[in-house]
Amino acid sequence: MSRPGPLEYVKTIATNRLDDHPAWPVSQFKLECEVAGVYQNTTGNALIELKRAGEIEEKSVQVDGDTRKYFARSKRHEPEDSIVEATKRFEAFLTRSGYYANLIAYVALCKIYDEIGQHITGFDVLPEGPHRYILNNPGREPDGVLLLPDERVPVEVYNGGDYLGTNTRKHQQLEDLSSDPDNGIPTNPMLINRLSDDEMRAAVRSMNGIVIDTNVMVACNNEKPEINEVLDTLHLTPRFSFLPEVETTDGDVLDGADYDELSLSTGDVDTLRPPSKMLESADILPDQYIKRIRGGVQLQYVNSIYREGHGRMKQDACLVLQAIYNILLREGGLTRSTALNRGWDRTIEHYNRLKSAQQRKESILDHTRDLLNRLQDEHIITQRSGKIYARQAEHPQQHLTF
Repeated sequence: MSRPGPLEYVKTIATNRLDDHPAWPVSQFKLECEVAGVYQNTTGNALIELKRAGEIEEKSVQVDGDTRKYFARSKRHEPEDSIVEATKRFEAFLTRSGYYANLIAYVALCKIYDEIGQHITGFDVLPEGPHRYILNNPGREPDGVLLLPDERVPVEVYNGGDYLGTNTRKHQQLEDLSSDPDNGIPTNPMLINRLSDDEMRAAVRSMNGIVIDTNVMVACNNEKPEINEVLDTLHLTPRFSFLPEVETTDGDVLDGADYDELSLSTGDVDTLRPPSKMLESADILPDQYIKRIRGGVQLQYVNSIYREGHGRMKQDACLVLQAIYNILLREGGLTRSTALNRGWDRTIEHYNRLKSAQQRKESILDHTRDLLNRLQDEHIITQRSGKIYARQAEHPQQHLTF
């Protein structure tokens, strides 16, 4: 039996919700459908089709001065007070869990630093805090900072329920954190979030940055007793990974509120630095979460090699290297010869200047071989059984089903 398409799936779930309740919150419904692999814009389009078919109506409900969207079988139907209250408590929970997500992202970056930092001169990780010396916009503080040899990567973390696009506030924050390389060491932003659209990914790529879609929402275990009932009511329990408080090697125990307080201080940085202090809790990170962040950090480093200031031949080799690393992240191990051939083919598909460079192909690939050796020395790739791999990583931008 074939799996129902997204419209049929959304219609079934929407009908189930309205069988039990007179009205249901749109934002939380889109997030619920994501668990089944349906993009939020697909869910939105399905709701529009249901509205056109006369099966549902959309309602705007004022909650504490803000407008919230609900759907119902008729505009006469009002949401129950219990559902309105549940959505309010859920939104407050998302705000609190955002601080914890910043902390967990920092732990992930510290783990990656521990794995490759000793092999890359100039590589470092900084927690959230006042880092004005790296910013194009000194009024914007990032959620963390990744230092690469020749560029700075301000990190923004988003743990909310939106499917992020360029029309969101987070995009503006990333623009504020990007800089013109002519003004000194470039700052190229990184976004660690649950899920973003193609326009957001392309926009950040145009800033020489990268988007990491973990498809994971995190929250601290100490929130669980208070929010469990709300998540069950809204059918959102499977959307969250609840993790323990973070313990440092000094014995400090931190949740999101503690981390947020430390980020506002200039006197307690020793609690979070050096990165090795955060490794005590590195094993709490969900496997998919750390693999995608590792993939994003390593890919950002691979991309940065192009910007080191090479001659034309080596720049072309860097483009082939980028293609190879993207393939390794998505597909797994390849022999070096296969990786080089596929990387070349992928590169000439995307860069017109290399389509006419057939006479330089072997020289370019020789440089690419040298760069692959460099990445192996730096633990960005590994080799086993005659194949090379992106080290313990997945591609940072995966796709849902619908």
